Amino acid sequence: GRVRLEWEATDQLTFRLISNLDHTDQGGYPYAPFDSIKQAAKEVNYNEYSSYKRLISTSGLSAEYRTDLFHINSQTSYQYLSDDQEIDQDFSPLDRYFVTQKQKQRMFSEELNIKSNSKGNYKWLFGAFGFYQGVDNTVVMNYREQKFLTRKEYDMPTYGVAFYHQSTFDNLLTDGLSLTLGLRYDYEHAENDYIAFRETEASSQETDQFDATLSFNQLTPKVALQYTFPTGQMLYGTVTKGYKTGGFNTSFNTEADRTFDPEYSWNYELGTKLNIIDSYLSAELALFYIDWRKQQIYQPIASGQGSMLKNAGKSERKGVEVSLHGRPFNGFLWQAHYGYTHATFREYQRSATLDYAGNFLPMVPENTFTLSADYTLSSLFNTIDRVTFSLAYTGTGKLYWTEANVASQPWYGLLNGKVTVTQGITSLSFWAKNITNTDYTAFYFEAFGSSFAQKGKPFTFGGSIAMTF
Repeated sequence: GRVRLEWEATDQLTFRLISNLDHTDQGGYPYAPFDSIKQAAKEVNYNEYSSYKRLISTSGLSAEYRTDLFHINSQTSYQYLSDDQEIDQDFSPLDRYFVTQKQKQRMFSEELNIKSNSKGNYKWLFGAFGFYQGVDNTVVMNYREQKFLTRKEYDMPTYGVAFYHQSTFDNLLTDGLSLTLGLRYDYEHAENDYIAFRETEASSQETDQFDATLSFNQLTPKVALQYTFPTGQMLYGTVTKGYKTGGFNTSFNTEADRTFDPEYSWNYELGTKLNIIDSYLSAELALFYIDWRKQQIYQPIASGQGSMLKNAGKSERKGVEVSLHGRPFNGFLWQAHYGYTHATFREYQRSATLDYAGNFLPMVPENTFTLSADYTLSSLFNTIDRVTFSLAYTGTGKLYWTEANVASQPWYGLLNGKVTVTQGITSLSFWAKNITNTDYTAFYFEAFGSSFAQKGKPFTFGGSIAMTF
């Protein structure tokens, strides 16, 4: 369920409340052995039912105060998550391993910013952000053949703050040229109170314990230069620094694998936005380059029982994105998007014998393509306000699943469609996904010296009802 309420308390003050509640109770993990010759998943074949149950509640309250000189905006959010996973961990007909994982998570965040509302050539923005997240996680692995189990308990609170500023100078040196300078400071503190046990029917023995903390802080600048032509066409260039904190792994075999370091990147982009045919055809073009350092990559742990984050050396991602938008006549809108990405490791010594320098980054498709169209008919038979027909084709590929570049998913395309009928406050939609029933692999991983994969969802259809008042 989802509800949204909006209250305009005064001409200057507006409140918005959005709340979502979602409950999931389903079978899970259709992982099957992977055929390395056909590069496709075989049939699912394991002996014990696996499941996933989740309750997630998310609520957000925003308040906006507007004057002729400035805007103040506050975003307050709270999220509660409780999930329960049960997995036949060996994914085979053998009764070897079964894992139960229970997690509870609570997160509170607040963001407050103030920005100028003047019509002059100088615009400014100041902001602050803070969050607290508490995670309690218990993982029980049952070794059925050996008749014992391991229980690992994690208490992982994390909190952080950030402060940021942005200044924009319009009509700098000449009309239409603007310069934006931004700077953000982040601080994050993470803790992990961990304890592990080995248990049998007759005994319980503590096998590991630690209580550790990690702290991270970083300054990330941004520079953007933009020129807007008198005709409305626009050219821009941006340089930004990217940053993601490190943290604790919940699966590891050695002391060194308990944590992973932050990753850093410098991001460069050049682009243009063009109005080719006034109100009928527009285009966007962007060239990008990302210089990545210490990128966080998922790797299977040596025992095969799970995965962990490790840092690679250096990597890069470069490519181009092109978008076209057209509205040839009233009620009809079409869009086309294409992206090409060349993403490789520049330095990555995985081990003494494995050097992945030059390999493609995992999970990054080389090509992406979307072509969609929407056609809306209004005032049908004086009883229906409007009917919208939507059709979209999305293509993805080729992508490699791991750093070794052995298993891959070639190019595949999905065709989706939807019809929405709207009358008054009610909208009724009928939709279909993967209409052509394309067979593709959605996920791949390695464990216990074997490869497993999950097939993508086949042809699926359904409906939804929405009310707006």
